[in-house]
Amino acid sequence: KPFDLKTSTQVVEVLRIFDSNGDGMLDGDEIAKVADILAASKEKKLDDKGNHTGEISIRAFPEAVRESIAMFDLDDSGFVDSSELISEAKALLTMQKENRRMKIAIVAGVCVLVIFSIAMFAMTFTVIKITEQ
Repeated sequence: KPFDLKTSTQVVEVLRIFDSNGDGMLDGDEIAKVADILAASKEKKLDDKGNHTGEISIRAFPEAVRESIAMFDLDDSGFVDSSELISEAKALLTMQKENRRMKIAIVAGVCVLVIFSIAMFAMTFTVIKITEQ
């Protein structure tokens, strides 16, 4: 969706993404990143009829995130489209849920081990006290 330049809040919000140090200003390096992305975004993937496919070139992203974004490129085309991003986002959410379940299982397992250890200590202590009498 194109940005309405009359609405400065949209432009500010987009530019805020590139403010890597969070100082509220864009320095030379940050402006260079914006320029790189704008230049890379001119590289459009076209279909057989010459229409833009809506895919985003991986080179359009800052160098720091290109490798991560490249993992979303399921067909190794050098571009990511919305279906690839949605697919990977769903996979990420599923993995996060599974990670939460695993953390809960690990914590529960550790708790059981601690309880068993305490019980074993208590039983050993009790046996020692009984045999002393």
